Amino acid sequence: MPSIVGILLIFVAGWRVVTMLQRGRDPGDHGVACAGEAVKVGIHRYKSRTIRWISASFEIPGNLRFTFSRESGIDRLAKNFGIAREHQTRDLPFDGRVYIECEDPALHRALDRQRELRDRLSNLVASQKAYEIGTANGRLWFKSQGFGYDTTVSDQSLRPVIAEDFLPIVRELRTELAKVGAAPEEGRDVTPPSRRWFTAAVVTCFVAGALGLLVYRSHIDHQVVRVAIPQFVVGITVAVGGALLAALAMLLGATAFTHRVFLDVMLAAIPGAWLAASGGVVLVNQLADTGAARHVAISVEKTYSSNSRKSPIFYMAVGRWPDPRAEHEVQLNRQEYGVVATHSCLDALWHAGRLGDGWVENYQPTNPSACNEGVEK
Repeated sequence: MPSIVGILLIFVAGWRVVTMLQRGRDPGDHGVACAGEAVKVGIHRYKSRTIRWISASFEIPGNLRFTFSRESGIDRLAKNFGIAREHQTRDLPFDGRVYIECEDPALHRALDRQRELRDRLSNLVASQKAYEIGTANGRLWFKSQGFGYDTTVSDQSLRPVIAEDFLPIVRELRTELAKVGAAPEEGRDVTPPSRRWFTAAVVTCFVAGALGLLVYRSHIDHQVVRVAIPQFVVGITVAVGGALLAALAMLLGATAFTHRVFLDVMLAAIPGAWLAASGGVVLVNQLADTGAARHVAISVEKTYSSNSRKSPIFYMAVGRWPDPRAEHEVQLNRQEYGVVATHSCLDALWHAGRLGDGWVENYQPTNPSACNEGVEK
């Protein structure tokens, strides 16, 4: 596993974990008062100070929990393949435009019966004034890209203006949502506990992957044979990924958010499992190796470094190793490179490896006249 691939994977997995943890949560961060309302407003800008998106959240009675957003190609694809199942109101323009992420039957009935509610949500999503509308824990929030605010105005001055702009929309939606009239047992948080278990599993895989990447990067330079290790890594990754996907199908089934959990597993959990296995298997092969080390002479064909000035990578090409499966070129750290670059023959402290993949504990200079490649001293 090239280190650059591992770093790229951990960044992708980290982005997905952050996205997952923010999903279904109130995005507002700064409280402001507006017409007696306790409003939380968030303003997110690019480095150029242009507003990327804004959010506003308001108190709402009841225990409704849902997310409405513009239906994306991924949503439609997931429904076509049977991964996701979304409630359909038989209002074709609404069903084709708004994606309903909710498993609450009371809200489903309200959407079926209240055309005014469907029209209001559809118009908001279509105009991008609220590309996402959600409720949880007694808060109703909006994420928006549809308001063209002056980028020269400070966030502190903009927050009351944003709250005031959204207030009429909130009051209209409150009126419509009040008609849902859900009984306590129907207005509950109907998110299956298994969804929270998957969140914990994905986070665990990501954390294990980050640790595995650190272990891999600190041990892989001396792991000169890599034959059994990749096989173990693939086996572990397939086992973990297969178990998570099987559990997803059995425990969660097809819901309005199954495809999002599926992508969490594919983009964060499985890469995390691969990185964790990569570091863990290398560590087992080296630290669990209880066999006696051998002093073996190796000849240095050449040494070189990458062109990067800030963080060059150092390499050494070896004539012959005790194990013919070993890499011809191996990576060195800066200190080792300083020693190796001035010698044509080295004494390698060779280990067979717990899993059968040989590795080198360290290199020491030796007399070139006594350099007999691959021969144990």
